[in-house]
Amino acid sequence: MRPNRIILLVCCMTLVGPAVLRAQTVTHYLTAEAGIGYSSGFLGEVGVGYAFANRLLLVHTGVELGYTFRRTAIPDYTEQEREVDSEGMPYTAVYDYSHQVDRSHIAELRVPVLIGVQYNNWYMLAGIKAGLLLGGKRVSEADVTKAADYGMFNDIFQDMPNHGLTTEHLTFDNRLATGATAYVSLETGLHWQYLGGALFADYRLPGYSFDNRPVDRLTVGAKLTFAFGWHKRRSLPCKCIPQGSYQSSRRR
Repeated sequence: MRPNRIILLVCCMTLVGPAVLRAQTVTHYLTAEAGIGYSSGFLGEVGVGYAFANRLLLVHTGVELGYTFRRTAIPDYTEQEREVDSEGMPYTAVYDYSHQVDRSHIAELRVPVLIGVQYNNWYMLAGIKAGLLLGGKRVSEADVTKAADYGMFNDIFQDMPNHGLTTEHLTFDNRLATGATAYVSLETGLHWQYLGGALFADYRLPGYSFDNRPVDRLTVGAKLTFAFGWHKRRSLPCKCIPQGSYQSSRRR
């Protein structure tokens, strides 16, 4: 090969080589997270994860364990049923429910698959979270007053214990069956050194939900993240450097 061609080739490799290496650089992260949120009640979650970044692209996955406690006060309401008394006379039973409180305890295991962008210390992620309901329990307490409307009388009969027309404090216990859950998720945050903070919103999809109202399926919250990162160039030996920012390794 002629000397001038060799010189030209060396110059091209000198100029293009660093750009190629940067294009092949991928930054990896191991993360530990803890957060709190609100979904018609208190949410606490912890998790570990893995993420990698390539230029502006950021991908995150991992495992999250979440616990939700809800306490909901139910407005008073009335129900009616046709019944027959001990003497065989039909009447309308009137049930008044008051001071009703529902409490829920829910434990879930979730696997997020989130994709997004990063710029300097800021990032945004969106995607899905596939989950499994590990255990759930709902306890409802209420004062139930039973009265009787016979129709042919002007008054409604009540406070007659010998006829079952009394006020009782009842407790209903309902356990939730184990099942799959799924969310759409949005997260945005900032990272400084090893620590970061983020805001997130998770919406449980109706087909994978045990909640009836949309407001119960939406969870908003905040979390803290500890990240340990290293970058790897495919054509060079792995160089491990502790980092906390999704962008710090790109500037090194």
